[in-house]
Amino acid sequence: MTGLLSAPVRGALWMLLASFCYVSSATLTRELAGAYSVFELTFFRCVIAVFVLAPLVLQGGIGKLRTKILPLHCARSIITYTAIVLWFYGTEHVPVADFFAIQFITPIFTIGCAVLLLRERVGVKSWIAAVIGFAGVLIIIRPGLMEVTWGIGAAVTTAASYALINTLIKIMSRHDSPVVMSFYANFLVVPISVIPAILTWKTPVMEDAPMLLGVALFSTMAQLCVAFSI
Repeated sequence: MTGLLSAPVRGALWMLLASFCYVSSATLTRELAGAYSVFELTFFRCVIAVFVLAPLVLQGGIGKLRTKILPLHCARSIITYTAIVLWFYGTEHVPVADFFAIQFITPIFTIGCAVLLLRERVGVKSWIAAVIGFAGVLIIIRPGLMEVTWGIGAAVTTAASYALINTLIKIMSRHDSPVVMSFYANFLVVPISVIPAILTWKTPVMEDAPMLLGVALFSTMAQLCVAFSI
């Protein structure tokens, strides 16, 4: 069935599914707001993602983990950790609808990254769509008319971080599969996230286990969808 669809249509469908997963994860995060630190949530998210992705990436043997671009995976993991922490912070302190409306600024950052890092030529239609998205973000933020909070700053920085991540995925997809890229993105974040998580640790209660699992699973699915869309 997917062979009957053009690449842009397939990409759009993957991104649509990714958006659904991100919104689902953000909604669950709002339910957990204040119960656990963003550092602990980030740690749980990446550990669970590793367990979910490991069977997929290792079903063809350990050799599937061989990569020629380990430095790029490491760089992406550092940016990913920053993006996830800010994402959790933003979704806790900004209404979900406003948070994702602000994410419309991501294409502007992505265009900039594509021009600078990929040397791509960007058409007029893409610039027009980006400007419209930016105008929508300004309507949400209303600079000068409302206080620009740390939550809004986190939401904007999250958009910029994911734009850079998407650009790196485009480069890395020439060498590794979406599953391998997603596995490394989470596996390498675990050692980065463990110390901040320990310093802010609160032992989860059983009642929160389904939501913690849901946050991680929906985020992992969204990450995979984005990788497949590019």
